Amino acid sequence: SIAFWLEGILKTTERYYPIKDELRVEREIFTESPFAFVNVKKTAGGATSNWTVIYDYAEKYSAQIRKQLDLYNPNIIVCCGSSNNPSNPRMLEIAMKYFYQDYSFEKINNFCYYCRDKHLLLIDSFHPTSRINEIDKFNEMFKSYNAFLKLQDK
Repeated sequence: SIAFWLEGILKTTERYYPIKDELRVEREIFTESPFAFVNVKKTAGGATSNWTVIYDYAEKYSAQIRKQLDLYNPNIIVCCGSSNNPSNPRMLEIAMKYFYQDYSFEKINNFCYYCRDKHLLLIDSFHPTSRINEIDKFNEMFKSYNAFLKLQDK
């Protein structure tokens, strides 16, 4: 769930990253730290989304979504919904193409893409309800974020 992601990211440092089994299940994390959810397009019902519709909404509402993101002024955005496959980065691609086309992102690893000028990290990840193993969905993300932090520490 998103609560595990938030807690895992908050606990990750350049010297440590948690594994999902070390994280608590309580949703109190949402009252302890700032966060925001922004959906490009959410279709009610069903377990999958139509990517053509999502891309269409991203293009149509890119200016409004960018304004919303600018108000939040995030330093980390988890682009969930991708397959974390470099040949199919769906939400990462949407973020770069429609919302942050004026930013230059450097690929750090398969999860982390960083814009040094704006101090903005995009994390390309699976959707939290994706039916994949927890190692890929949680632990590898925290490990990759940890690797990013190690680079920033130098």
